[in-house]
Amino acid sequence: MELYSFSLSNYALWPFLAFFFSLLIAVSAQDVSRRYLEEGEEEGEQVRVTISSGLTITSMVLGLISSLLCILALIFVISFRKRTIVALGQPPFLCLICIGSLMVGSKNLFESPKAVVRMGTLINMNLDTLCIIRLWLLDVGLIIVYMSFFCKLWRTEKVCQFRKNQIIHVSHVIGPFVFILLLQIGLLTAMTILAPPFWTWKVPMKPHDSSNTDVVEKCYQYQFSNRMNMAFNIATLAVVIICQAITIWMSYKTRKIREDISDSRRIFQTVVFQILICFPYTLVVNGAFTNADVTFVFLYEAMYPFLMSVSSVGFLIFPKIHCILYQRKFGQLPSYARTIGGGVHVSITSSSLPTNSTPITRNATSNKIAESRNNDQTPQVPVRDASATNKSILKEGMA
Repeated sequence: MELYSFSLSNYALWPFLAFFFSLLIAVSAQDVSRRYLEEGEEEGEQVRVTISSGLTITSMVLGLISSLLCILALIFVISFRKRTIVALGQPPFLCLICIGSLMVGSKNLFESPKAVVRMGTLINMNLDTLCIIRLWLLDVGLIIVYMSFFCKLWRTEKVCQFRKNQIIHVSHVIGPFVFILLLQIGLLTAMTILAPPFWTWKVPMKPHDSSNTDVVEKCYQYQFSNRMNMAFNIATLAVVIICQAITIWMSYKTRKIREDISDSRRIFQTVVFQILICFPYTLVVNGAFTNADVTFVFLYEAMYPFLMSVSSVGFLIFPKIHCILYQRKFGQLPSYARTIGGGVHVSITSSSLPTNSTPITRNATSNKIAESRNNDQTPQVPVRDASATNKSILKEGMA
């Protein structure tokens, strides 16, 4: 009996369709006149800063590594979705986490100015359009990851509290995911049409330092002179923060559920780790560090999507990969994971039996009951297997 009805086309591909359909509409309607930067700008001597080839290669290598890891994690989840250790993790949401992480990590392919120029030449695409794709990959990818975390935990909680003959499908908990995703797509669509990021060589390196005239050629996303652009940037960031907050709250709420069923501890660690990365990144891209070196700024901007992408699959899916590989090599799960659907040894002492009878033991894995041959009339006392009960709950609730 399968733990659930799994359909990749229903639960993993439709966010891709919504993403590209909305992006296509937004790009086709965008205003690329660049009036927000060039109108009313004072002329003066400016120092043009260039990004070295080494930093460009570093950014692209990080993007390729994170993308490859996410693709391998996605293939693993699909291939081993019927294994207990993967099935308990709810493969529909694990697939969505891999897809969202892939979108975040692939942003590095558009991070370096030289990489953007070469990519635009290679695929014959306008550089302004590539800047918009870069924005969408990060903001939509993060929403997919965090809301998959939340819905995964919420479904686990509902399954563990379910009533008899009540089945908790993915469709029963997907509502918040759809709402938040559509909200973020709506904000990004409006931003793309009204105040889009665009390609220019006049991006100030230190926007809050009027005495600094260094500029760099790159995607201009945070346009401090354009209030509408900054309002959209703040709104999209606020949606991400809300997703982080409700995910932490749900992981705390499900903390008492077994870790092999809920993954609440790993999800909590992932979100906290990413918040610690996200906070300084927000300060860096908004020019808060006026004394920061250009190399440091670019490296941090390149490391941010890489760490966000790899940590999402690393904390949650890589341990499951290790368990499967360990089991294939040694014939059993690692010691920290052997309680997953495994056996529990329960002993009933003489206090529960007549004084002339011997203890009865039951091994939940082999389902064998050892009794004393000298006392064939000893009544059998029902024994409850906690591990089997949990597994039965999941089978019925996630069918």
